[in-house]
Amino acid sequence: SSPHLVQVRERIRINGQPISKELFSKYFWLVYNRLEETKDPAHTSMPAYFRFLTIMAFHVFLQEKVDLAVVEVGIGGAYDCTNIIRAPVVCGVSSLGIDHTSILGDTMEKIAWQKGGIFKPGVPAFTVVQPERPLEVTRGGLVLEPPLEGTAQLPTPRLIPAGIPVPGMWDVGVPAMPCAPPPPGLRDTEWLGRTQVLPHGPVTWYLDGAHTTSSVQACVRWFRQAALNQDKPHDGSEVRVLLFNATGDRDTAALLKLLLVRFWGERGGWGGHCAWTPGFSAYQQNFNVTLENALTRCLENQQMWTRLLEEKGGQDPWLPAPLRAGGLLQPAPRGTLLLVPPAPRPLNSSALVFPCLAQALRWVAQGRDPQLAAPAATGAHLHPAASSGAVLLREAAAIRVLVTGSLHLVGGVLRLLDPALSQ
Repeated sequence: SSPHLVQVRERIRINGQPISKELFSKYFWLVYNRLEETKDPAHTSMPAYFRFLTIMAFHVFLQEKVDLAVVEVGIGGAYDCTNIIRAPVVCGVSSLGIDHTSILGDTMEKIAWQKGGIFKPGVPAFTVVQPERPLEVTRGGLVLEPPLEGTAQLPTPRLIPAGIPVPGMWDVGVPAMPCAPPPPGLRDTEWLGRTQVLPHGPVTWYLDGAHTTSSVQACVRWFRQAALNQDKPHDGSEVRVLLFNATGDRDTAALLKLLLVRFWGERGGWGGHCAWTPGFSAYQQNFNVTLENALTRCLENQQMWTRLLEEKGGQDPWLPAPLRAGGLLQPAPRGTLLLVPPAPRPLNSSALVFPCLAQALRWVAQGRDPQLAAPAATGAHLHPAASSGAVLLREAAAIRVLVTGSLHLVGGVLRLLDPALSQ
């Protein structure tokens, strides 16, 4: 599976558990050295990261003599490097969404074609219910309940057979079948970073790696219900925080609009802070994006959120008006914890940008999560928005934090909140 959340060994599992460090090291160097020895130095380079791990996974499964391997496609399907299996037992397609458009295409039909590229002649193929036009390549109706609470991948949770492809055809329709209960294994499915709740004293973290419009809609529905199921503070002092990041070519405006609109009317808005931060901390490296580019994206997201809030007529009750942000903060003696972008209009939303994920979590928790240290006392809150929010966070009976928008962000949060996952 990909991507991993905390450590790379999550991508290659046997009996549900990531392979050991010893096995990973053994097979990594075995595969690496074999490829290095046999490549054509004049025309061939070593496989890229994902392709190398795919080759390594197949080698691990063969050497460890697994009975059944479940292989998740990286991106798309038709041209993905996992699509070298000539005769799988079965093929499956999850719900389609607009994502990775620069690679897969900018319409659901184009993406459906890419996904359908994993179908093989004579091999049964299944899909969840899809929009009508992409659904033209699938037929039938075996209904299954979703295994994960609030499952983002299944807006209408049904698994339908796409038929058994034959040469020259994508699929053959099959008659609809009656509803069927999910097997116990599916019913008990858990997956880190998907509809995951971590209660840490007065701070409760709600983690979901949703990053498409359909999955964010499902994430918001799940969060609202999960928050309602929690015990309410006796004094009613509850603060909600949205911790968000987005990567790649995703339509951030559409995701933020869903997050804002879905909550509007319930409490006059979020009733709390919105924090933007790169999806990695000082303990991680991201070779696909620089910190400068990541922060620029965060600042753009903050400005977009502020504009959306103003269009909604929202006014943050915490902040005096008019309060204007004066620009990017200069480094403090202990390091800058907070960035506030320039705002041509009054800052009506306590939407803060942090340059590091660990700093963002420490500020949100305000020393009330035993896994996180308190934020530095000197130079930590250089802006009234940060100071006023810190007071409310320290005094609230309950803090509910929704972390979403990126699996990389969720993985970084898990790494910091549950150090055992890094062992």
